[in-house]
Amino acid sequence: MLILSIAAPRTGSSRFCQLLQSMQSGFLCEPFHPQAFIHCAKGPKGLRFYDKSPYILSDFGREMAADPLIKEILPTRALRMQAAPRRTASYLHRISQRLKKKESLKPARLLSVLLENAGTTIGPAYNIFREPRIAKRVCELLDATEEAYTLELFPNHLAPECHDVLCRTYPLILHQRKLIDSYISLMKTNSRRWSGVNTTGYRVRICPESFVTYCRSISGYYLRSLQAANDPREPCATPTQGSQPRSCVINYEDWCDHPNHEQGARVYQLLEQKGFSHVFQKPEAAGSSDALNRQDQASDWAHKVTNAAEVMDALKQRSLQQLLDARPLEIPALGIPLHH
Repeated sequence: MLILSIAAPRTGSSRFCQLLQSMQSGFLCEPFHPQAFIHCAKGPKGLRFYDKSPYILSDFGREMAADPLIKEILPTRALRMQAAPRRTASYLHRISQRLKKKESLKPARLLSVLLENAGTTIGPAYNIFREPRIAKRVCELLDATEEAYTLELFPNHLAPECHDVLCRTYPLILHQRKLIDSYISLMKTNSRRWSGVNTTGYRVRICPESFVTYCRSISGYYLRSLQAANDPREPCATPTQGSQPRSCVINYEDWCDHPNHEQGARVYQLLEQKGFSHVFQKPEAAGSSDALNRQDQASDWAHKVTNAAEVMDALKQRSLQQLLDARPLEIPALGIPLHH
């Protein structure tokens, strides 16, 4: 059985992944990310196509690649998996990671980015499993098993047509967060490339126009996914179809403020209310052993930026102030156009 988890960067998807795993669901964390080595970074546990060493197939990846139908498609991309460029790219990646840890030295951080980009250019960073025919086949193989699997999809990880087909075929859990909070979190992590570090004392200046563009993009992605799920066309019959709802929406804010040991039970309760509980097993009282360690402890978005008044004034002038309290799927109900 296969369920798709629709999420976006900085929406609490890492912790959500941990909680679903505590419910005895195999979780595939960003399996179709364009760059294979991304899956080697520290993050939520889950099935991945590539091992800890960049560009090396994991046991799961080799199992998928052994499928006869996938095997027929692989050669064009597999040619890029040559040893020499792989070693070079892996070497640059390791140096980049060491430099990345020198947070106080700006030149080291910049050099880390340059080396990481160079490794991507030189090496076979392309994730062969995001090829549309391969991605569809992977999902078919997972859906045919008796175990429950949750596969995470992010924006721009798949070609739009392939993404739509998957969303029409398998049930969706759409996990969303308030747009202003995910946007600010993205700006903070992009500017300093921090991961798992407390960013509460670091405030950023945000561009109102860029925030509006971000809202349109992320909202469009969530809405497109939901519309595909509700599309009457059904490309193939799956065991998960029938009386089960085609989709459900889980808000980050509805579970994140609960104590760590209660979050698993809270998410399960939300899934149960929306008809998805039979896919997962109720977690133990203690929930996941991993904690939600917030990188930003500030509760009000205005305390995370240096120009809150400017942002509010700019949005008010365009009658878009409701964006400051909106989540992606709430945009249509607020009457905010997705296009200029």
